[in-house]
Amino acid sequence: MPLSESSMDEMTTDRVRSIFEDDAAEHYVKDLLGLFCDTLEGRQRSEDKYAMLVYLEGQYLLAHARAERGMSLQEGIGEEGEEQEIKLIKRFLDVDNILSAALFEDKRDKVEFSHFTDSGSDSFRQFLGVNEQHLNYRRKTIQLVCYYRGLREYPCKFEFTTEEFRDKWLRDGDVMFSGDKLQFASDGAGRPHEIDEIRWGNNTYNSIQEFKSSFREETLGLSIDRDKYESLHSIPSEDGGSMSVYDADEVVDRRRRVDVIQEGGTTVIEKSDTPDNLHVIYSSEHIRMDSSFAEDIFADLAHENDVQIYHASESPAAKALELGDTTFLNISEDEVSPELREFLSSTYDHAVNRTGETVRKCLLNSMLQVLKKPAEPQLETAFHQIINIYSGNPADGATVSTKENEGENIVEYKNKQFLESGDPAKDILEEIKTEQQKGVDTKVFMWGFTEQSREIDGFPSQSWNDDRIAGIEQAVREYLSEEGMTSREFMMQPINLDGSGDRMAITGVFF
Repeated sequence: MPLSESSMDEMTTDRVRSIFEDDAAEHYVKDLLGLFCDTLEGRQRSEDKYAMLVYLEGQYLLAHARAERGMSLQEGIGEEGEEQEIKLIKRFLDVDNILSAALFEDKRDKVEFSHFTDSGSDSFRQFLGVNEQHLNYRRKTIQLVCYYRGLREYPCKFEFTTEEFRDKWLRDGDVMFSGDKLQFASDGAGRPHEIDEIRWGNNTYNSIQEFKSSFREETLGLSIDRDKYESLHSIPSEDGGSMSVYDADEVVDRRRRVDVIQEGGTTVIEKSDTPDNLHVIYSSEHIRMDSSFAEDIFADLAHENDVQIYHASESPAAKALELGDTTFLNISEDEVSPELREFLSSTYDHAVNRTGETVRKCLLNSMLQVLKKPAEPQLETAFHQIINIYSGNPADGATVSTKENEGENIVEYKNKQFLESGDPAKDILEEIKTEQQKGVDTKVFMWGFTEQSREIDGFPSQSWNDDRIAGIEQAVREYLSEEGMTSREFMMQPINLDGSGDRMAITGVFF
């Protein structure tokens, strides 16, 4: 993080910067080490612990390290002193010996630093002037404390490294959670283990949901993006030292970065180095999604690629919603009703198994439109932007091919006259009742197509505005309520058929 964004005290900040100066004096290093040591408490000051500063061109590491048994600073003194000193430094900086560390880097016009600690003390956080949420704790092991409950209670404990647990839970599915129970795939249908608590590093979790959310966020590096997103949406600083959407001319969300465009130029904010199959979205009411980024997301959905979609405004859900090979990290599966999950799953399955772009586009747009319902406002805005961006002429021309409509008849094509005469809401209700009599619970109506040849006729956008469509949608919902079908949902939406937006189809989804 930028040094200017920390709350580090003035004297420490001055010494941090001064070490990068061309004429830096040796006592600057001693001063900074002295300030650091002054914050150490209790056992942090024991004889086997050392404060160290290692300078490498353009950056330096300030560390608090423990000495292994038998290690001594005197080891570096002798005929081969320099070589021995290098070996000694490497031993001190071994991953198991570092207690806390901060890496300071000179980035031309500003100083930035990254940091972590393996200590539960607040002293290092206070020295750096960072909030607790910005502090990265090295969590080496995960312990799941469980028990069997019967005539007697038998405690047991399972321990993993962070990497082992990440692979077994998130990648391979060898570890599974169900409520407050833990089960291993190798156990088959055997009795699960009831979880009492989970320990990860210095933290103890009594809430399994909290642990799962926290683990996803930290192991995928999402906490970095959350910090950057919050910083972008903070009130602009008086000295102009931080970027904010509120004092920018435009902010654009791209695949790997966010461009903050101001009168004086463009500032690039890099997103965290996440896996290629993870889309991290910053788009909001104040941040516009780049069209190529939206198309990348839509293409991954359409081709059923193994991807994860995450919005940086919220922590990931403990049990994220999965549709096919796509995981929506912000949407909790528990917050989506079984009926809604069935509709989303069925619609997505049909979308990815159709060859024609026209039907695929309509089905995926319908799916995203419905996904807005359980999404938080920021993710809802992002879905809305993706839907709006992904429009244009269908590549397969003006006819929906027979092959597009193979399989279960989830889609029914209707001509535009269906909505232009009589009471369209009443007619839609009758269609829904007919489908229910057939035992059909999920249906997508597509208006604007000839029913036999499936040629795209479409509606003129000028005479079919959002208010007109919303009026029909609301009337259908009221009819459903009057019929006692309050558990059913109905939504309508326009689908642009050309780049100009002059012509569109209209879809209605019933689930």
